[in-house]
This record gives sequence, C-alpha cells and structure tokens, in this order.
Amino acid sequence: MELNDLLFEMISSSATDLHLVAGRQPYLRIDGVLQGHDGEAPVLQRETVLELAEEFFGFELEESGEPFPLAYTNSIKRHGRRFRGTVLINDMSASLIVRLIPKDVPPLEKLGVPPEFLKILELSRGMVVIAGASGSGKTTTLYSLADEINRRHQVCICILEDGDGIELTPAKALVHQVSYHPLDGAAEAYHHAMLTDADVIVGFIEDGHDLMAAIKCVETGHLVIANYHAATVEEALERLADSAMAFTNGEDRLADALAVCVSQKLAPREGGGRRAVLEVLWCDEDAKAVIRGEEPLEKVAELLKRKGNLAREE
Repeated sequence: MELNDLLFEMISSSATDLHLVAGRQPYLRIDGVLQGHDGEAPVLQRETVLELAEEFFGFELEESGEPFPLAYTNSIKRHGRRFRGTVLINDMSASLIVRLIPKDVPPLEKLGVPPEFLKILELSRGMVVIAGASGSGKTTTLYSLADEINRRHQVCICILEDGDGIELTPAKALVHQVSYHPLDGAAEAYHHAMLTDADVIVGFIEDGHDLMAAIKCVETGHLVIANYHAATVEEALERLADSAMAFTNGEDRLADALAVCVSQKLAPREGGGRRAVLEVLWCDEDAKAVIRGEEPLEKVAELLKRKGNLAREE
C-alpha cells in the first residue's frame, strides 16, 4: 500500500479525510460520511500504519525524540495539493488521519447560504460561531464567509492558521495569517491577532481557553468568526456555556459577545451528492438568557423558528 496512491484516491473521490487505523481497512470521508474501501482492501497492520506515517512526516518515529504515546501533526504537498496529517500512537494502537485541504474558496452564492446567514456580512463587531460535525463543510463555509468580506470591505482580516488554512485572493481587504500548532490551541494566536490591527479575526474554538481568548477579542472591538465542533445550535450553546462557566463571569461575557450561532450539516442532494443545511440563531435577549442559564436549552428550538432566524428543515 503506497501513500501517494492513497492521497491520489482522496483527490479523485473528493474525500475530505482519510483514516488509517491498525486493525481496520482504510476509510475515506466522502460527503460527510465515513466509507470503507470496496473490494479486497487489506486490513492495516500496525507496522504498515507506522511506515505510512513515517513517509508522510519524513522521519522515523522511533527516532523523533518523542516517547510513546505520541501525537504529531504536520502538512505536506503531493499531487499539487496540500494535506494535513495527524498521527496517534501508543503501545496498543496506531492511527494516521489525513485531511485534504481545499484548493479554492467557493463563493457564498455557490454554497447556497440563506438570507438569514448573509446578514453576518453587515456585522462589524461580535462573535460568529459556525458549528458542525466532522465533515460537515463548516471550514469551507468559514473561509467562504471570510473571502466574501475580503471582496466587499476594505478591512484588515487576520486568519488563525492551524494547517487547514486557505489563501485568500487579494481583493479589498488586507489579510494576515497567524500560524499555531493545533495541539497547542488557538488562545495565544488570538492574542497575536489583536496585535495586527485586525478588524476581523477568523479562527477556531476547541476549548475554554480558545473561547475566552475569542471573547476578549470581541470585547476589544473585533469581529470574530470561529468554527466550533457541535452538531446543532442547541448543542453549541450548551457546550460553549459549559466551557465559559470555568471562568469568572464567563457565561455573561459569552452572552454579551455572541452575535450569531450557526450550525451546518450535509444532507442528500436530489440527483446525488450532498448539500449544506443550516440552522441560524441570532442572539437576542431571549437567546442570551439561554446562555446564562436563565431559560432552558429546550427554548432554542422555539427561538430558531422566529423571524430572522432559521430552523433546520426536517
């Protein structure tokens, strides 16, 4: 089994992710769904996964200076495309997960986002959370939104780059990039972004420290657009509020900062393929009451049906 062949298969099948796990056949994520290999694809042995990981990263893992367990992330270019790989190794198992970085930023009109979402382009301050599960296309939506701002507004955009970043075509905006290691979190990168004289900060929220750093950016006058791993708006609000609780006045600060929460999933498209389906919740006083714990989470379903918001179609 050759690494180049697997990476080429990702491109040809429009897969976003490749999973190589000891004891299993290779899996691809296509249209948001994990799919096993058809035919006689071999079950991967631990040694095979280690060999493929060593080829991806360009060094022998035993000589990396890192004792097991090991988690390591890096990017490479093959077949004219960029891939980000993460290797996870302990004494019992070994995994290599590879993500294909999108080549271009699709325009928002191609994504078919609804009018309730497009109102984000009118914001100059606040926090926008774009949530979704793995493979839901939320990162594509994030960069499409950033590029639309880039084409419309003469502002400074700072993009926090964790290896998945896409270069925006020069337009009206000035675009800076702050690189950080995904295993270290984005909190420090948000701090550096504030030093760039940014108007808009595009990033990611993985934990409470990332969240509070993003909120601090909002409190200092920035528009923050961030991805977050949650399947629905209700789940996103619950988990964000839980993370904020660990910090002084965290829930109040989150409620004051959050302007809109969006969740995205992929649904079957008539005629084949998948399409993005969104929920959009603009955070009025009732939504802020949910974040503060003054109203039950179950109220989110009602709020999504109000004018200006968007409930996900069944």
